[in-house]
Amino acid sequence: MFVKKIILLIAPILILSKISFSSNINLQNTIDGKLFLDSLFSHQDDAALLADEIQNLQIDLSYYLKNPLTLNAYLSYFGSLEYRYSFHSVPERLSFYSLPIFLDTKAKMLEYLAVEDFLSAKISFAKRHIEEALFVYQLKRQDQQVAEMAMFLSKISFLSKEEKAAFFNNSISIRAYQHADNELMLVKSLFWQANLLYEDKQYKAAEELLLRRILMKVFHLGDSKLEMEAYYQLGKNYFKMSKKTEALWFFLQSRELALKLHNKESELKNLLMIAKLKVKGGNLSLALSDLKSAENIIVTYPEYVNYDLDLSRQFSELYRILGAKDQSQIYSLRFSQLRKEYMN
Repeated sequence: MFVKKIILLIAPILILSKISFSSNINLQNTIDGKLFLDSLFSHQDDAALLADEIQNLQIDLSYYLKNPLTLNAYLSYFGSLEYRYSFHSVPERLSFYSLPIFLDTKAKMLEYLAVEDFLSAKISFAKRHIEEALFVYQLKRQDQQVAEMAMFLSKISFLSKEEKAAFFNNSISIRAYQHADNELMLVKSLFWQANLLYEDKQYKAAEELLLRRILMKVFHLGDSKLEMEAYYQLGKNYFKMSKKTEALWFFLQSRELALKLHNKESELKNLLMIAKLKVKGGNLSLALSDLKSAENIIVTYPEYVNYDLDLSRQFSELYRILGAKDQSQIYSLRFSQLRKEYMN
């Protein structure tokens, strides 16, 4: 009889509409986000794009856009339980919610609480709720959910410069996706692992991961977009290793795929990196041509305006080398203004 009552209480929330979140949450206005940006701008790296680094401040919430169970529904449901069964103390509530029949629902509610925390820039609260949800999913051996929660924790840890925790949580994510036999999401976790290795200056390890695992899985999946991204990551990695010939080859391969796929963002990223290599190789006129092509993409596709930071900085430096002081100053001022906007 008790179980029937619970089912009757649960049923109404299954038909409620989903909550309307943006698919990505930008954490640049959080404390950790601002510290991350300050460090990024203070130690500008000529072998990397600022836009790539800033992308690490994005948390993807697209999964929650597809899920019909909303935060408000869960709160309403749990509130009705408290009213119906007259819970008076915190221990009573925790004991009730920890019953096996409620564990899945409790974990899902914790996920949505974390989403609300992200929206409110309460990262420490989000982290706590995700850790609690992860623990429940591990108890229930729900690999897909374990992987998702561990990935969230890895990205939060990276943002707060907890490198060991970032690697540890992503290793949980990788193993869970393997157990869940989810090859596509496994590849994405492996990409994040390669990025962590890259950020930790473990370039050889990142190279081996990209060549021996990621590319092999991408070829098996037949996913050209992921192949394009793998080539781009290898190009970045070889650039850091001062292997300019290898870096240029992979950037060119990535750009070729971007053109075939009509992926303007990837084309833009590769043009900017290729221009960097050409400047270092003394091919200034070719670098200038690539930067002008990149500028045309940004003008035509305003959604990629975040790459204007890199474009302005590279134009300013190139014109300085060419002796065009006025043009260099114009782009230097534009870069300073864009940087100020990001920091504020």
